[in-house]
Amino acid sequence: MKKILMLMVWLLGTPLFLFAQESEELNTDRPTRAQSPAVIPRGTLQIETGFEFQKKHSEAGDQKEYLDPTTLIRIGILKKMELRLNADLKKERTEALAGAESKNKLGFNDVMVGAKVQLYEGKGAIPQVSFLGNVTLPVGDKEFRPPHAAPEGRLLFSSALSDKVELQYNLGYRKHRDHEEYRGEALYAVTGDLKLTDKLTYFAEIAGQKPHLGKAEHLADMGFLFKLLPNLQLDVIGALGLNEEAPDYFAGGGITWRIPR
Repeated sequence: MKKILMLMVWLLGTPLFLFAQESEELNTDRPTRAQSPAVIPRGTLQIETGFEFQKKHSEAGDQKEYLDPTTLIRIGILKKMELRLNADLKKERTEALAGAESKNKLGFNDVMVGAKVQLYEGKGAIPQVSFLGNVTLPVGDKEFRPPHAAPEGRLLFSSALSDKVELQYNLGYRKHRDHEEYRGEALYAVTGDLKLTDKLTYFAEIAGQKPHLGKAEHLADMGFLFKLLPNLQLDVIGALGLNEEAPDYFAGGGITWRIPR
């Protein structure tokens, strides 16, 4: 799987460097659940990778989930369009109560291909709008992959409320495997960004999902983005579940690197 992903990046990304343009403001789709409507500049390759840990307690025991690494590769092919490749390495551990056996699962999760297309540029409080489409492929570990290609679509919005405050919000729907079940679920996320300095940004978010014939889960998170270089950024995030269906908490961090600068 690693060799296949590396080959796809090389085949799609290498020709783009021949007409690379001056980079615009670095904008990432991690670590929040909300995705930005911004499309990366044509002729650039952006790698967004990191780790995430979450824990949820249930009557069956504690379930711990590790995504390490979680990786998104974005390739700018047109002025208003980018291609996207995603793959996470997931480890899931269920620590059962006394008398029961603990279980471990390890494998690739959320192996996706997709594209983001800008629909409207927006200005100030009038939102920028984009559409994000992904397909999760039936590849990777059998414990995590869907039984067949699983589509996902999201509308992405962003409004600049001031020079320092930005609001991002998403609405979407996807087909998704959740443990033993394969089902559709609605998605939402609302994120507020506050630019503290030229290099440091604080964010806070509320996000959730509502599976078909199931109960919704909601969480709240916060964190920081720190820009080391114009094309290199670090992030850290922490979250708490807001209801019983959501994870108790999760935390993570990562890095975004755009090539060329």
